[in-house]
Amino acid sequence: MKRVSIRMLDLVCLAGLLTLLAGAAAVAVPALKARADRLRREKQAVGVRFAELRRAQAVLDRLAAVLRENHAAFETMMKRLPERVEVGDIIADLDALARISRVAVARITPGQPVPDEIGTRTPITFSCLGTFAELHAFLYNLENADHLLRVERLAMTKDAASGGCSLDVSCSVYARQ
Repeated sequence: MKRVSIRMLDLVCLAGLLTLLAGAAAVAVPALKARADRLRREKQAVGVRFAELRRAQAVLDRLAAVLRENHAAFETMMKRLPERVEVGDIIADLDALARISRVAVARITPGQPVPDEIGTRTPITFSCLGTFAELHAFLYNLENADHLLRVERLAMTKDAASGGCSLDVSCSVYARQ
């Protein structure tokens, strides 16, 4: 029998170990490469999602700014909106604005206050006579009056009798009630 030297035994063990390591590497390298590819794809997907989230955050920031502006406008409107509106006060204001604008008020017909989504709405219809410039001044003054007023119908016609214009207005005046 031939004797095996320790050196030979070490070489055989080393060769076996190297073969085992080469086999393990042959199996592990493709798996590691596949995992690295999957991680790269996931990183790209996360990057895309983050970009979408940044765009969504920008939209939300713009929306929040619009909501702040609308809230401020609403608060301003609510401060301008009186607690209650007396029909007599509205008629007196219309008459005063008509005198300032040199417009003759032909008729004023107030309606009954009606609950509305904003508060209480009091419908009013009225007719005025004057020149185009006087009626324009009257409408401008009416727009800048202290009441929150919404014009619902406006009709201007030439008045044959006076040579001026006739203005028919249907509007609503609002209060908080």
